[in-house]
Amino acid sequence: MFEEIITRFQQRKIRLQIDPLLRNQIVARYRNSPIELSFSLFDFAYAIGTCRSVAPTKANKFSLALDFLKILLQNNANELRILINDNESTEQKQDISKYAGEGLSLIIAERLYNLRRSTIARIRRRGNESKPDFMGFNPPLKVVWEAKGSTDVIGQDEINHAKNQKVNEPADIAFASLAALKSESITEVLVEDPPTLPLEEDVLKQQLSRVMHYVNIFNFIGQTELSRYFSLLRKRLERDRRFPEYNEKERLFEKIRDKSIRLAIKEWNYLGNIERIGDSAFLYIGFDERLLSVQGFLNFMDYDEDFTFKQEKNTFAVTRDGICYGYISDLTELRNLGFMREIDVQKIPYYRDNLSIRDLDYMLHFQLVEHIKYFFTREGFEVRKEVLEDNKRYDLIAIKEGKKYIVEIKKDVIIKSFEHIKNYQNADAALLITTMNISDEDIRYARGLNIIIIDRRYLKAVIRNQASISDLLRKPMT
Repeated sequence: MFEEIITRFQQRKIRLQIDPLLRNQIVARYRNSPIELSFSLFDFAYAIGTCRSVAPTKANKFSLALDFLKILLQNNANELRILINDNESTEQKQDISKYAGEGLSLIIAERLYNLRRSTIARIRRRGNESKPDFMGFNPPLKVVWEAKGSTDVIGQDEINHAKNQKVNEPADIAFASLAALKSESITEVLVEDPPTLPLEEDVLKQQLSRVMHYVNIFNFIGQTELSRYFSLLRKRLERDRRFPEYNEKERLFEKIRDKSIRLAIKEWNYLGNIERIGDSAFLYIGFDERLLSVQGFLNFMDYDEDFTFKQEKNTFAVTRDGICYGYISDLTELRNLGFMREIDVQKIPYYRDNLSIRDLDYMLHFQLVEHIKYFFTREGFEVRKEVLEDNKRYDLIAIKEGKKYIVEIKKDVIIKSFEHIKNYQNADAALLITTMNISDEDIRYARGLNIIIIDRRYLKAVIRNQASISDLLRKPMT
């Protein structure tokens, strides 16, 4: 009897084959498929017992679950082999296949996705409701799966069934565990991601419209990686995985999920980034985390209304489509929203430093003047706007190291641009700054009028901190 009990704690192994499309989502040490996964017979029985729905009686069902081990081949090998006698009824074979397949799926899910065991549970169904079998959490990620076990080859019908089941429960990750139970060789389990896409035409049109909404939103708020990700999500919905940028989409998914600042506001999590908008003021821009995964995006429903969430010194405005804007004066308060990483304040970019030359193209004149003013102040100039000098109004007056410069800013450079500033007085130099490309010949012509031109090429270098206005002004005029 003692030896029988000890046997129950021995290790057994199965062969695990993992769908390549799932490998980037699982714990790194399991990514080199196929692998052999070991566990004790005790764990196997525990998983089988805890995944079953049983009546609330005083009987110890764990002992009954241990009896299930009698179906194992009594051999000295360390492989898990399932013995199913030919004289057992079809119903008995189905029960053995079902519970062995489910028990293995729990062990596999916990290992592959680092799930907290205490969060693993069977998903409740109502009547004939179609849902996957189990769910578990690696906070904040929710994982759901459909578990199958069979003494025969896993057929396409069962894979299709798993596909239909897994999409009916919102989750970050969904997969199917398909166990081929064998008595003459090692038990094998396939961990697959049965395709749920592409969508049917009417549904696809609606979802593509939603995708483009978020592409535009993220372009507007300067989140280029998110905009790119949602552009690739569009292809995912249209073509499933059959498009050349699929791996890029998966890499972006991981980068956005892992690198973003995750905040818990009310009942939802948001992923986003922080930028500086003042000396001690910051802006957080994020989005509902559910929008990142395919199934989360498809199942996402707009909130009933916009809402505002306030901390002592921080205020968050959340829109119905899941976009979160946070106006932050105290970064330490983010700890109360679940963000525990340290933030290097010095590395938080000022929002104007993220603008590109293309952003300047779309600015109105007063916005462009404000941004050019920032370039001067960044280099230590004292700057005044719209100053009246010599009975002329200039966009900027910039002063540094005792020298004074008048600055005129134009998108379109014409002869009148030169005429307006060429006869300046009471200044050391005049600058004409433009988003246009100016020929070298015209730049030399302007120099002859004591006018320094900063055109698109040099302005682009200034934006990228690859050149400075100060260096240009130090060059002789001739």
